[in-house]
Amino acid sequence: MNVRLTDGTTTVDLNKTSPVQGATYFPSPPDATPDGWAEEVSETCEVLLIGTATAIRATVNSIERLFESARQRQRSGSGARLYVEYEAVTGDTYYRSEILYGRLAWAENPAARRLSDTTPRVQVAIHWTRRHFWEGALTAIALTSSADGSPVTTPVTLYSNDDATPAATNWIGIANTQITGTLPAPIKLKLAQADATGRAWRTFWLANNVYSDPTGMDPFLLGSEEDGGGASPETSTWATAIDHSQYDWIWEIPAAQLADLAGRYWRILTTFSATDGAGWYVRADIAAASGGVYQTLWEGDEVYVTSTGLYDLGALPIPPGGYDVGAGNIALIMTVRAAGAGNGTVDFVQFTPTQPGMLRKITQLGFTTAQNDLLVDDGPEGLCYYEDGSTGAHYLIMRGENEPLYIWPGITQRLRVLVAGSTWTAGWSLTAQAWFRPRTLTV
Repeated sequence: MNVRLTDGTTTVDLNKTSPVQGATYFPSPPDATPDGWAEEVSETCEVLLIGTATAIRATVNSIERLFESARQRQRSGSGARLYVEYEAVTGDTYYRSEILYGRLAWAENPAARRLSDTTPRVQVAIHWTRRHFWEGALTAIALTSSADGSPVTTPVTLYSNDDATPAATNWIGIANTQITGTLPAPIKLKLAQADATGRAWRTFWLANNVYSDPTGMDPFLLGSEEDGGGASPETSTWATAIDHSQYDWIWEIPAAQLADLAGRYWRILTTFSATDGAGWYVRADIAAASGGVYQTLWEGDEVYVTSTGLYDLGALPIPPGGYDVGAGNIALIMTVRAAGAGNGTVDFVQFTPTQPGMLRKITQLGFTTAQNDLLVDDGPEGLCYYEDGSTGAHYLIMRGENEPLYIWPGITQRLRVLVAGSTWTAGWSLTAQAWFRPRTLTV
């Protein structure tokens, strides 16, 4: 058994690095709660120190400085994280758990705390409160994509597009053997701009389909598959002012797709490839369908559309009220409120998971992205930044707007990536690489 405290710069070995002579410690499991696991674990490590008073004091001071830095980080959110690192068997992987705060206490027995002896032999108890989980070493994930069918840890190619062209769509595949551990873990994802032409990245939507038939589900409704509305399938027109009185785009959801949606909430991401430029409000609704007659079951929120691009129409339960194997005849309908005549053309709609850890929105705050420059979303470290592909320099112009994307152990899953820019063009190409730290409750 080996245990140490480190913030990445200062490391205190609690085994046999003089004056430390050894430690008594074994990780405690978190408490179970009705909602999952207790978020923190409090435990104690007993340490024996033998050496000069100066050396013992120096070690004690190092530990207390680390704890003070950890406390300050919890208050301010800045500074290095402090970890307890544990190796169950010498030569195994060290696992780490972030310490939130801690303290050192001298032994109550006076004989075990006398620094005035010729060779002091003292005992201290190191108390800390840490995260409820342990993380292993950063590990590369072998990925596949629609363009790269063999799992590799080198970059794979994907496209910010629908699945009308099966070899050039927007998914990243992860096999069930790739993710180890016992708990979901945040992913470190690198997405590089792969096109020779610079791209004005603005908004990324990252999603992970874990439980809804990841390899079989089709998350798209194409504009060309739309059932009603305007003169052409993708385009709807209105001759005068309207107030959601016209069904502008209608998709009756196929039974297999409805079974995959399974009554969960799905965020409706919609791309408009053309608009009249006048500005109008669009809304997504879920309706019961029967022979071309529709009854609205759930209304979404209005979203203002002014130009081509990728729009978030909110999260809707599909179907509302839950799903059973006999459910059917459900439609997604998009309607418009406009002050005058106009038109709009839908490229596609993507059903996007909304469960915790399965959806991530990232905004770039400006600038044009050159080929090979990257978005780095480092979930394990809680960082999100832009990386210059030539110099490796980091720029803090990427802003994650919700929790990091997670991946699940022992499950085949698919990540989806859509990126919008200052102008919308389907099919922008990217390359992807990913890493994770396996998470466990015990080590």
